[in-house]
Parts: sequence; C-alpha cells; structure tokens
Amino acid sequence: MPAIEVDARRLAELIDVSSCTSLGLLEPSALHAMIEESPEIIQVDIGRRSTFRGTYGDRYSISDDFRNNRFGWSGFFGVLDEDDSPIGLFSLRGGGWSLIGLTDENVESVVAALVRPPLSHEWPQGAERA
Repeated sequence: MPAIEVDARRLAELIDVSSCTSLGLLEPSALHAMIEESPEIIQVDIGRRSTFRGTYGDRYSISDDFRNNRFGWSGFFGVLDEDDSPIGLFSLRGGGWSLIGLTDENVESVVAALVRPPLSHEWPQGAERA
C-alpha cells in the first residue's frame, strides 16, 4: 500500500478546516495534544475505499470496545461507501485521545474521522454512539 508522508502541523491545519462533523466536536486542546505527541511526519496510507471499508467494517462488527468507544461512524462509513476510488488513512494519538482519519487521495483535505476520547472524558455533546 503506497503512503504519503505529511508534516503533522499541515495535517492539523487540514483537520481545523475540515467540514467533518466528528472533527467539529473535537476540542482544540485534544487536537493539540495529539499533534504534540505525534512524530513530526505522519504517514498517510493510500488505498481503495473498499479495502478500508472491509477492515473497519469487520472491526465495527467484531469488537464492542472498538465500536462503542468511538464516535464518527456514520460519516466514516459514508465516505468509504461513496465509491471505490483511492483514499488516505492516518491515525493520531495523544492526551488519551485517538483519531483515525480519512483524507482525499492527494492529502489535501480530511473528509471523515473516528474519534475516541479518553475513557474518563465525557463525550462531546452531539457525538453519536454506535
């Protein structure tokens, strides 16, 4: 699977301007913690939507923990179900937060994300549960 290396600060800028609903619920301090605790260069894997749909569909179906501790599923699967064109996938972790993001194939925009808050943290108002 090919990958594109992206500066973490650039990825943070793309997250800030994304129209993704789950990213709009993310606290600025959470994004800051994830970027600060990430390497300077983030690898974005480029692959077929159907491949990522299969992988994350299986995780959603099999793991209650994976499914129930993240929000953003409808947008995430909505993007993966659009067609079978290439898409980018990356992850960030920090401050107890975890983010699995989808980008366009050129890594010019972040189009969807799954977000896991720290277990002790209340979910943002408006975050849908699985």
